[in-house]
Parts: sequence; structure tokens; C-alpha cells
Amino acid sequence: MPLTTYTAGQVLTAASLNANFAFAAAGGLTLIKTQTIGSAVASVAVTGAFSTDYDNYVVEVSASLSSTTGYLLMTIGGSAGSTYSWGASTTTFAANSADAQNNTTSWKIGQLGTTSLGAQVSLQSPFLTKYTTIQFGGTSDNAGIWGVGIDKNAASSTAFTLTPAAGTITGGTIKVFGYSNS
Repeated sequence: MPLTTYTAGQVLTAASLNANFAFAAAGGLTLIKTQTIGSAVASVAVTGAFSTDYDNYVVEVSASLSSTTGYLLMTIGGSAGSTYSWGASTTTFAANSADAQNNTTSWKIGQLGTTSLGAQVSLQSPFLTKYTTIQFGGTSDNAGIWGVGIDKNAASSTAFTLTPAAGTITGGTIKVFGYSNS
């Protein structure tokens, strides 16, 4: 059912407005959580991110600065040890390379820069007791990375942690969105 379009002077009925609201609420993304990144932190734990309300999620990281260049790593709360695998393409805006890891302790999801960072991760099934899959992309002032990955631990997770591969990160925002299950 498409959204109703109203014209100037038209009477708005409760039934019509409720139908529009139900249609809009049935699809799309819902903001679940916003978390600010502190100053010179070695990692950021985001709790209460995943639940029974959604099967799939998007995590956005923006405007975070790093004390050094390198990679931004992600782990989810239900996994420990060597259960993460991923494949990625990276660029330094001068040369491209491919990278892959099997049975490692984290996903490499973004590039860290000393003046900018942006990353977006789509996660499927992190709360469900299934393998979690991801698609990711991230850029900084000097490089970019994009790829896919899987967590081969079928544990339920409610949280995730972002960690710079080296150094610390300062400032910025992490937003978690849930995809509607309908």
C-alpha cells in the first residue's frame, strides 16, 4: 500500500493517518542506539545493540579520529576466539590490494585516519543463533576498504566492540539501526 498524498484543505481522517503510519513503520530502518566515542580510547563497547526485535542491522561510525593510521576492527559479543573470516579490497587512493583472513579474532571493517573516518557495516543475524554475516565499507583521509565477512560461531550477540588495530580513537558517533522484519 503506497503512502497517501494529501492536498491543501483536505480533511485528514484518523484512519488515513493511521494507515500511513502503519505503512511507514512496516519497512525501513529504525534507530536503536546512538553512542558517542570518548577521547583517546583503545576500544568502544556498544551494548544493547541487537535483540529479538530485528534480524538485520546497520552500524554507522562517523567523524572519529585516530592517533595513527591503520584499520578499525569489529567483534560481536557472542563470539570469542578465532571464528571470524573476511575478504576485503583496500585502496590507499594510489594503489589497490586484496586481503583476506580465515579464522581470525575480528573483522577488519574500516580505515583509520588522523583527520577523518567513516564506516558502515550491515549485519545479518547477530542476535539469532546462526552464523552472522556482514558487508562493510569505510574510508578515511588516506585510504578505503570494502568487503564481506562471516562469524562462524552460531551464538546470540547483544553487543559489539570497535577497536583500532593500533593507537586510539577520539570522538565521533556510532549509530545502530535495525531493519524491519516485515
